[in-house]
Amino acid sequence: MRRKISLLFNLVFFIPAVILSIMVWKDYSGQLEDQITRELSAERELFFLDHGNKALGITQADDSGLKGELYDVKTERLIKEIPLYSNIHSQVVAAYQNGRLLLVTNNAEDRLMMNMIDSAGTVQELAQGQLNLSGFVDSNVYSWRGRVIVFGTDNKMPYIAEVQQGKLHKVDLNDKELLPSRPISIYPVRESLESGAALPMFQLSLHDGRTAYISGVLNDQGLPLTYVQKSEDGPFDVEKRAAHQFAEQYGRDQKELLKVDIEYPQQARYYDAAAEKWGAVLPTPMPVYQAKLYLLNEEETLIVGSNTKDEAEGHVLGYLYNEKTKQFTDVAAIVSLLSYDQLDDPDLYFYKDAGEDVLYYSNSAAPAAWMNVREGGFGLLYPEKVTQWQLNRAEYQKSFQTFMAYFKQGNETVVNWVIWIIIPLLMFGVAVTLPLILNRIYQQKLKRGVTTTGTIIQMSETGTYINNQPLVRFRVRFQDEGLTKEVEIKKVLSHLDQVQVGDLVTISYDRSKNKALFLSWSDDIPSDTGRN
Repeated sequence: MRRKISLLFNLVFFIPAVILSIMVWKDYSGQLEDQITRELSAERELFFLDHGNKALGITQADDSGLKGELYDVKTERLIKEIPLYSNIHSQVVAAYQNGRLLLVTNNAEDRLMMNMIDSAGTVQELAQGQLNLSGFVDSNVYSWRGRVIVFGTDNKMPYIAEVQQGKLHKVDLNDKELLPSRPISIYPVRESLESGAALPMFQLSLHDGRTAYISGVLNDQGLPLTYVQKSEDGPFDVEKRAAHQFAEQYGRDQKELLKVDIEYPQQARYYDAAAEKWGAVLPTPMPVYQAKLYLLNEEETLIVGSNTKDEAEGHVLGYLYNEKTKQFTDVAAIVSLLSYDQLDDPDLYFYKDAGEDVLYYSNSAAPAAWMNVREGGFGLLYPEKVTQWQLNRAEYQKSFQTFMAYFKQGNETVVNWVIWIIIPLLMFGVAVTLPLILNRIYQQKLKRGVTTTGTIIQMSETGTYINNQPLVRFRVRFQDEGLTKEVEIKKVLSHLDQVQVGDLVTISYDRSKNKALFLSWSDDIPSDTGRN
């Protein structure tokens, strides 16, 4: 009966454990649901790799600012997560070079990160901390015809850098062999980064008060072309003369550049930048109105626009134009997936690596697409689809693995739960095992003793109570090996037990320790012990 009451008392301690177990499960489920909610609300910018077979989604990360998630499009399986260190602005400039995707970000220490990523998820970081950038990425980093051009200042000294064919070249502009006077500041010539210009240019203010220009494209020696203002240069002529000189030195024809006519219906025309004269309309297979031009690489430009003069009445069409062969390739398969309004989105970019057959486009938090311009195949991928791929992963499902990941966080709820699981388990274990242990000890004592009969000659209470029953000190006299001996035995005595001095009792006497135990009929008496 006492044991049942003790067990019931211990079971009461499981009540907090049960309550805390429910709280832990709700907290675990809530955290999992919060993760799913964050993934559903996260914006993803998508890029294709490996001719559309792989997709890289870029989204926010807790530890690095941004992260890339590389997926196999056919199996929808995550291949690799790639940290893309970024500051709070999370700006990215992208380019394709040699079949790899180059992503430029600015980390928390104002150092540019240039991650070149291949279709297997292998990452090569090109910058290696060389490029300091205290401004915004999209103000200091440009993708021009597949090249990536960077300008900035390092220790107050202007520099320019270029990534071409997967290799980074940085030029310190404080070089007396490059410029006659120390440069103080550097600014991009915005018009030179658009169509209608032969080369991108940057304007420098020199320490001696003169103005200089450098090309954004480096020559075979890894240096920019330079032009320093001459005394005869007027304030409106110096930029034009620099552009003309750079085009000649670089071997680029200024007479057949492409530019969108500012006059209605805004078609793409040839443009003579040297003479500042418009030429004929670019003879696309079908007329393209309200046109947009995208400079893809050294040889190719994409022309996208409407098939009607009023874009609201038509649909989007586009052609890939090879400026060397003068050939057109219809790419309506993917550009027609865009509305005309989307063509005005500043986050819409088209990419085509020189020598590759695949044209890509990406748009922040919008679909990405690819097209094999030689074979005609194409594909489209929405950010919501990639989000679903993410949520199908094991870490977003309720399972033993995700619960253990939550458990290892060791938050306050988990710690309290563990404590209240251990306490009743220990108490329950003690209640069950302690009597067994004590009984085992009792039986071992019996085995060491001999059984005999004695007489209680004295008894008195010790003043100690166990379970409200007194612990009584007995003195027992008995015969052992022909001698009269006395031994003291303590035992808890029930109020119901009628025991008094003079009663005969059976004891087990341990001669080696001169100690004895009372025996009852339920005790197992060792077979090798005799009675005196």
